[in-house]
Amino acid sequence: MMAFDSTILVVDDEKNTRDGLKRFLSGLDYDVWAAANAKEARELIQKERPEIVLCDLRMPEVDGLELLNQIKSTRPETIVIMLTAYGTVESAVQAMKAGAYYYLTKPINFEELELTLKKALTQRTLERENISLREELIRERHEAGTIIGGSREIKKLISVAKQIAQ
Repeated sequence: MMAFDSTILVVDDEKNTRDGLKRFLSGLDYDVWAAANAKEARELIQKERPEIVLCDLRMPEVDGLELLNQIKSTRPETIVIMLTAYGTVESAVQAMKAGAYYYLTKPINFEELELTLKKALTQRTLERENISLREELIRERHEAGTIIGGSREIKKLISVAKQIAQ
C-alpha cells in the first residue's frame, strides 16, 4: 500500500517506541525521522519540515504539550498527533485545544494510527486544494473585474474592454 509521500517525525524519549513506530511507518512508505527529545525534534522540524509529528506527551525537560505549542507557533500547518501511556480526558482536551490533530494512547493500535494518518493527510490535501481553488477564483475575478464568465465570447469581450480602457 502506498502512503501519501509524506514525512513523519516521531518524538519519544523511549527508544523502543521510537524504533517500533519508525519501522511500522517506514513499512507504509512514509519518510520517517525520529527524535528522543524536544531539542532534537525542533532541529529536525527546521531541517526536514515534516508534514506530521507524532509526539509523546510525557518527556523529560520539555514535555509534549510544550513542544506542541512551539510547533504550532512556528509551523501551524504541521499535523501533530499526541501519544501517551498516561491518557486522561483532561490531557486529551488540553492537547486538542493546543492544536493537536488527534490523541492516541499507548500501546499504539497500529490500525488506528494508520487510519488517523490517512484521514489527516486527506483532510490536508482537501484544505490545500480548497485554498488553491479559492486563490484561482479570486485571480480570475480580479482579472475580469466583476464580470464572471468563462466562455470564449466573454473572454474576448473582456480583452476588448481592457484595450479600450488603455
